[in-house]
Amino acid sequence: LPGDSKVALAFSKKRSQERFLLINQESGNAVIEIKPEWVKTPDWGVFPYYYTIDFSKVNTPGTYYLKSKKSSTASSSFRIGADAYGHHQETLLDFMRQQRCAAQAPAHRRVRRPAR
Repeated sequence: LPGDSKVALAFSKKRSQERFLLINQESGNAVIEIKPEWVKTPDWGVFPYYYTIDFSKVNTPGTYYLKSKKSSTASSSFRIGADAYGHHQETLLDFMRQQRCAAQAPAHRRVRRPAR
């Protein structure tokens, strides 16, 4: 939601100084450049480095994604806005069904990733 906190997580096998860009998917423009904060915590699986990427000050509704500035690694797209949680309950239920019994979601409810 626009006024809520918005923090992404990044994991790495090596220490990184790389910054991230929050990209508006519609315009393709970078909205903000973010320096990730290293969180000193026990390893997360095979990843000894854990970072938070805080973009809470962005309140403009739209579809966005995060992209690392140097390597251009990008996240999946996500919404900021009153409709941010849209149909995610169905996505989560489909995931749980698939994990439980390998059932595939009906075609009309499969997750489709927007083109970048």
